[in-house]
Amino acid sequence: MIAVYIAPGTMQILQGTRKGDKLIIRSAQNIRHAYFDILQKVASDGKYDSEDAHRLSGLFYEIKEVVDERSPLHVVLPDFLFSKTDCLPYQSDDDIVQYLRRSSRGEEGYYYSVPLLIVPVPTLPTSKRATVYALYREIVDILVAAAEEESTKILSVEPASLAYLRGSGSFIKEEICFYCFESCATFVAYSSIAGICKMDLPALSAAELRALPLEKQEESLREELLNFEMTAAETFKFFNQGLPITVFAAKQFSEIPVFADRSPESICFPSYIEDPGILGENRHRFWMSAAGTLLQDVDFSKEAFSGLMDLGETLRSANILPEAVRQSVQQFQYLDRLEKIFSALAAVLFLSVLAVFACLVFLSEVRIPEKLEADYAEAQTNMDSVQKQIAVLSLREKEHEQPLEGLASCLATKPETVYFIQFHASAPKNVKDPWIRLKVTSPEALVFQDYLSSLSKSSRLSEVTISEIGSDSASGYKTAEIIFRKETHHE
Repeated sequence: MIAVYIAPGTMQILQGTRKGDKLIIRSAQNIRHAYFDILQKVASDGKYDSEDAHRLSGLFYEIKEVVDERSPLHVVLPDFLFSKTDCLPYQSDDDIVQYLRRSSRGEEGYYYSVPLLIVPVPTLPTSKRATVYALYREIVDILVAAAEEESTKILSVEPASLAYLRGSGSFIKEEICFYCFESCATFVAYSSIAGICKMDLPALSAAELRALPLEKQEESLREELLNFEMTAAETFKFFNQGLPITVFAAKQFSEIPVFADRSPESICFPSYIEDPGILGENRHRFWMSAAGTLLQDVDFSKEAFSGLMDLGETLRSANILPEAVRQSVQQFQYLDRLEKIFSALAAVLFLSVLAVFACLVFLSEVRIPEKLEADYAEAQTNMDSVQKQIAVLSLREKEHEQPLEGLASCLATKPETVYFIQFHASAPKNVKDPWIRLKVTSPEALVFQDYLSSLSKSSRLSEVTISEIGSDSASGYKTAEIIFRKETHHE
């Protein structure tokens, strides 16, 4: 398993092995990089092009250079990239949709997750609150497209704060986290009876703080912290003052009195995360997000974790990756496991045959029993069968639907006013069969032709046509179905 925490200027790459609900860390590397400005540009502009995706693919090339396994990536992103992190009264998912619709982009502009559900008063179901994380779709799309260019799969994308909570091993608490990067800073508050909320503060970035005298640094931090605590108290009605503050920043900032006076006790990995001396306890806090994201499928309400979580709290994955992409990656994992199993069987069978052959050579002057000759013939027959199955699997992997490549091509040139309704990829039996059927909608029908023209220039697509144009009676938007065929030279 591989976790990658992509932060400004640096990324953490953690490899681990799961044994049941326990994570054992195998390696941890902190690598500098120069690609985060691409993600910040997409977050600012709300769009990207194929050149941006190609540049960002260099990040995934660097990851491949330092890991020793072929596994999908669990990506963690800083909270300041997320447009929305908030706690809401919650009765159904429609409450989340209505919340996003009130934003300038509407619900179609985001991928979102609802990882935390809390009922502070169990006897009062109407008190339920949900924590929602929302990220511009384009940020996720460019990550998927860039990874695909390096033949890398992304299995999940989570915010750092939620992954940290999972990795800290304590859910019944109130806590403030301060994340300080070169050009941005964020306060995140967590309450086990309410949820998570945040406030982005560029004025407290490392660059801004370094420009101030020491006394002014203290003054600015106290002022903004007080402002955040007052805002958090509006979200968390029972929010206490003077809570511990966990600081993720350079040592010069974590030692400022406003933080040093409220620093929590030494923070180490919980018992379900094992560090065999790779990091050391003094570094555990900084790696809890990377470790925590590898545990997103663990059910912490089980008896084995008794006492870690409040009875009215439900913790789920914060993965905001679209369901279609997740299923495609899971299919890839399944095929990859099958190939490894059959390869191992073939290797064992080959060694068995080789051992028998060696014995026959050594005992060449001894009469070979008829039964041994029969066993050798059977082994040879089985070897052919296994090799054929491996060949079928290899062919299947080359000829599968490749939905990520198709989705990347569709997203690279998508106009802002075109929205996806349905995406379907299939394995064409011949060059005339459709590879992808894409159903889209837009307030203007003319934009479909512009989109068609852009798609026709893709090196991955062939014979892009609009098979149907209609309209949606509920919204009044125009709809279209676009059919793609695959270039014959593309693998």
